[in-house]
Amino acid sequence: MRSSQIRYNSSWIGLQKTLLLGTAISFSLLPQLSYGQATPGSQPSASSGDVEVVTVTAERRTEPLVKVPVTVTTLTGAQLDQEGIVNSRDLALVSPGLILSGTGGTTAPFLRGVGTSVTGVGSEPNVATYIDGFYWSSQSSGVYDLPDITQIQVLKGPQGTLFGRNAMGGAILITTVDPTSTPTASVTVGGGNYDAFTVKGYYAGPIDGDTLTGSLSMYWDGDQGYDHNIRDNKMVGQLDMKGVKGKLKFAPTDDFSVKLTVFDSYSRDDSGVYGLELGGNSLGVAKGHGTIAGTKPWQTAQNLGLIASGETGASVVADYNMGWSDLSSTVTGSHQENKIWFDYDYTSAQLGYFNPTYPDDTITWENLIKSASDQRFRWLAGTYFYYDNT
Repeated sequence: MRSSQIRYNSSWIGLQKTLLLGTAISFSLLPQLSYGQATPGSQPSASSGDVEVVTVTAERRTEPLVKVPVTVTTLTGAQLDQEGIVNSRDLALVSPGLILSGTGGTTAPFLRGVGTSVTGVGSEPNVATYIDGFYWSSQSSGVYDLPDITQIQVLKGPQGTLFGRNAMGGAILITTVDPTSTPTASVTVGGGNYDAFTVKGYYAGPIDGDTLTGSLSMYWDGDQGYDHNIRDNKMVGQLDMKGVKGKLKFAPTDDFSVKLTVFDSYSRDDSGVYGLELGGNSLGVAKGHGTIAGTKPWQTAQNLGLIASGETGASVVADYNMGWSDLSSTVTGSHQENKIWFDYDYTSAQLGYFNPTYPDDTITWENLIKSASDQRFRWLAGTYFYYDNT
């Protein structure tokens, strides 16, 4: 939910059509004794006697943060609510060294100064984002609400060995509520000026005892925008973000489980495409013929403006504990539609339109096998397949 009149402007530097096919294999051999750093804001998620322990998955296994040789900022869902963090772009407010900038529905993450200012369809960041193990490659859908977060980890510094492509600056790992046999739920409703509103919540619980469990989450944020279009006397630059996600987990034994996740989201933020020409310096004004143009801040006379992205996808995760090692396989597919509509002369003149629609299809398949955590030497090996057609 936006509460201040702030505008961010950037240029769409490039649009590309790419077909990417790749595989990667990683292997690490680590001694059991290592040390991690917790940044301010980290809170305990487990306890051992009188010593409270923060657990993370920065090395692709659940372990105490003090044994991880990586600088990590960890945040729980309760902390995000307490700090008023409502969407992914707000994470920069609570994670030192993280900057999340962009226009409309796009996001360009920077960690410790490492990132890219190129945003748009087909472009990818230098900081990798994973949501429940799914690599979120597109910057066009990089702004989303956080209705069911259990933990966020911000890993600082190069993470390419364990997290592959586009992790030179670091990685952001987002974990959401998993299906559970214990019923749990949360609902949040809010509102504000400019007809702003937010509704979000989740429910998780049993379907058939401990064997089959499920969860469902949703969010919807919006406002009317706070730019005044003097051409038709309407408010423009609206925000409309909504999404739904469902999970089913089948666990016939303690050592084996399969989890299906289905998600659908829509993000529209027109605030980055409405503007005011500088001092009448516009082709529409130069041509005259009764052209209407804005003259004051927060005024515009454009004929159109829209940045929207819709994404639908599904993932299947299979986990098997073999005693001496753990095996995991994750397959994910998603389809995205991106719309970018600009009126480049910023006036009522019928000039300078740019209104394409771009599809984006992504498939990933990752297999991991790792040693048990109690072994003296820990190891991990895996394969990764990534396909993207934009």
